[in-house]
Amino acid sequence: MIMEIVSHSLEETQAFAARVANELRGGDVVILVGDLGTGKTTFVQGLAKAFGVKEAVRSPTFTVMNIHPAKHPEVNELIHIDFYRMKDPKEILSLGLEEWIGKKDVIIFAEWGSGFLDAVATARVSFEMPDSTTARHIQFDRIEARA
Repeated sequence: MIMEIVSHSLEETQAFAARVANELRGGDVVILVGDLGTGKTTFVQGLAKAFGVKEAVRSPTFTVMNIHPAKHPEVNELIHIDFYRMKDPKEILSLGLEEWIGKKDVIIFAEWGSGFLDAVATARVSFEMPDSTTARHIQFDRIEARA
């Protein structure tokens, strides 16, 4: 299933994220792909709001991983990870992600997650800014179950 939008504002990006939230379920691992400044963290902020996260959601660029309690009937926690500063896929072991991956009441959002979590990803969100405007093309794609 593919959903997409051309967003012209933070509000449009977050509203699209709220629509995408309806397509997610506990246990999902969502990889966010796009250059710096294309709206990945803004998108996660919209998702977090849709899942009832009350605290501020900030980029985990320096903290690497943030855990946000959610107030949602099926999802208790959102894990927001930023792999931008990581160079070796083996570094994910230091995060303790094996504790979170596949938990039915947790959703993981991974900025710069390609090459790290591809094997367990259930969805991908791509962000592109095709020209010098502020418009962003955002595409959500549910990854079919692998055999």
